[in-house]
Amino acid sequence: MVELYAWLSVHETAADEDALTPEALKRIMASVQDILRQPDCGIRLQYMNGQPCLQTAFCANRRTAETDAIIGTYCRIAETASGSYGVLYLRDDADPQYHNDMQVYYFRRGAVTHGIMPEFSPCIPKLEDAVPEGESND
Repeated sequence: MVELYAWLSVHETAADEDALTPEALKRIMASVQDILRQPDCGIRLQYMNGQPCLQTAFCANRRTAETDAIIGTYCRIAETASGSYGVLYLRDDADPQYHNDMQVYYFRRGAVTHGIMPEFSPCIPKLEDAVPEGESND
């Protein structure tokens, strides 16, 4: 099972936006729109209180190309619009390395960092009980 939850507050720059020309700001937002079109994984730019942002909730039985497209889209937008900030949480119980962890991607100042969310990891026993040996959870 794959669960992914993410949000990103989109800002063209971490510096004073008034220091950039209107054309530069438009170019950055046009790049963000281009990223959202390729590949089309259902993410749309929204505006809340006049501020562009992304919000995504995605669940699937197994990791698919769409899962990776969502993660890649958030990473590319955060790098392109360098003032953006947000988080992406990923649980993938079939991941060979992180099968029992809640992964987290932090987006800030044009950089992306990946780690494990200690409040939720290891998922068993912090979020759910282990299936007793000999029983199946099918």
